[in-house]
Amino acid sequence: MEPKAAAGYIRRGTIFRMLVMILTVLLAVLLPGYFHVVGVIAGILSLKFGALLQPLVHRCRRKMRKER
Repeated sequence: MEPKAAAGYIRRGTIFRMLVMILTVLLAVLLPGYFHVVGVIAGILSLKFGALLQPLVHRCRRKMRKER
């Protein structure tokens, strides 16, 4: 994939993810009987936290396998 096309692909993916997050929070705000806003925001943030922790967990698991 060419660099210009790759940048557009990444940008579209990012915009799509942001729109989904915004719509999810908006839905939670508009329908408080079905969704809890704090729970929705905590869920979104925990996904980001998990993505940031993944490389560390992967490294630790690899070290544990080598020790066996």
